[in-house]
Amino acid sequence: MSRKVVPGLFSSAGGSEAPVMRLHPSAPLLALALAACSAGTPHRSPTPADLALLDRAENALIAGCMHARGFVYWPPPPPAESPPKDFPYVIDDVAWARAHGYGMADQLRIMRAHAANPNTRYVAALPPDRRRAYTLAMDGSGRADRVLSVRLPSGVTLHRTTDGCTARAKTRLYRDLNGWFRAEAIIDNISAEVQPKVRHDPRYTAARSAWSRCMAALHHPYAGPEEIRARLGHLSSDPSTEEERETTLAVAEATCAKSTGFGAAATALDREYRTAATDNEKSSFQTRQRLRAAALPRAQALLNDHT
Repeated sequence: MSRKVVPGLFSSAGGSEAPVMRLHPSAPLLALALAACSAGTPHRSPTPADLALLDRAENALIAGCMHARGFVYWPPPPPAESPPKDFPYVIDDVAWARAHGYGMADQLRIMRAHAANPNTRYVAALPPDRRRAYTLAMDGSGRADRVLSVRLPSGVTLHRTTDGCTARAKTRLYRDLNGWFRAEAIIDNISAEVQPKVRHDPRYTAARSAWSRCMAALHHPYAGPEEIRARLGHLSSDPSTEEERETTLAVAEATCAKSTGFGAAATALDREYRTAATDNEKSSFQTRQRLRAAALPRAQALLNDHT
């Protein structure tokens, strides 16, 4: 059975507890949350503004917790741009392929932004012993009595520590850390459950074979998109022509995915398996919706107290 530890948070040797913040939810928000709970009605899906509010509140709590342990943490600003488009099976957007190739430049921008993040620079500048203490404060001790576990449908078991600043922030915001962790872990890993099933489906392998024949006719003999991914960065013996080579290959991949129906088949199969997986985990989605709805007034009150 696979086991994976998800960073938990907090607990530095000799560190003092972060001060408890009293939250004063506004009456309208609190009334809405209580009414929804008492009526037993489904909670509405959060808006992008709701999710941004929860994220800002969680980062504010992390910053306060880390400050209490003698460290600095800068809440990250909202992302300047949307995340790169994801093609888990095959690129099937010719225009996107022509503009982005395999998205290597997009990934490079993300890496540069991470390197420029003040938290990244701050941690890198700490002496080794303080860097370890920072990690302990943020991610937790990993002690057996301070770890939550959840076994995913795929058989993988995830663990989360409960005594780091990230976990403490989530506990303050959502109150039920165990319920939140279980719901988030299952929902966030649905793709890891769905995608192997799609790739082993005979309908997928048949569509991939048609795509492979199309690619061979264009002088790109690859059995599948995964073979191309494994060779990215080594497609040309001349580094100066690598980007051009990748773009040409990405356009061919997308062209064949469209003309053979491989892209459409993969998308349909993903939808089929994802719908089944989602139906099996309705309780996890309901738990996340409920905890988010209850956390919104707390998040708003917390940010009001900080302004």
